[in-house]
Amino acid sequence: MLLQTETQLIATEQRDYPEWHVGRSDYGVWYIEIAQPELIQYLDEIQAKFSDLLLPKQQRQYHITLFVCGFLQPAAQQYDDDFQIQKLEQQIKMLKALQLTTFELEIRQIDSFSSALFLHIKDQDHVLAQLRQQFVQVTNEVAALEYCPHITLGLYRKAWLS
Repeated sequence: MLLQTETQLIATEQRDYPEWHVGRSDYGVWYIEIAQPELIQYLDEIQAKFSDLLLPKQQRQYHITLFVCGFLQPAAQQYDDDFQIQKLEQQIKMLKALQLTTFELEIRQIDSFSSALFLHIKDQDHVLAQLRQQFVQVTNEVAALEYCPHITLGLYRKAWLS
């Protein structure tokens, strides 16, 4: 959810969240990795301008999340956010069937969720929506109700008033 005025930012704690993992370790997420050096430099520059608000830079690769699957499990689902490996295999098969070629995405304005600073992504040709449609045919997403293509610049270190 996009940040609304006069609301509280959510501070992120740097910890492992064992109560969420409950012994699970492998998490399935479809994303586009940002690998262009000039784009990474640009993102680093923007991130640096907001460094006083964000958690210290982590070793996390910039990316555009496409679809959040959940914790990979070999068989039966025990928790709401479990994701069976068989479903991953189905998604891979459907993705290959699309036979996608290269496509362009546009970086737009800076914005904020209640927990993170980010840059909007514009997908003029709706390729991301097409990809997400393939994934959702196999399983429901474990994520926010409304998809917003973006590149996260950082998570907030304190719960400031917006």
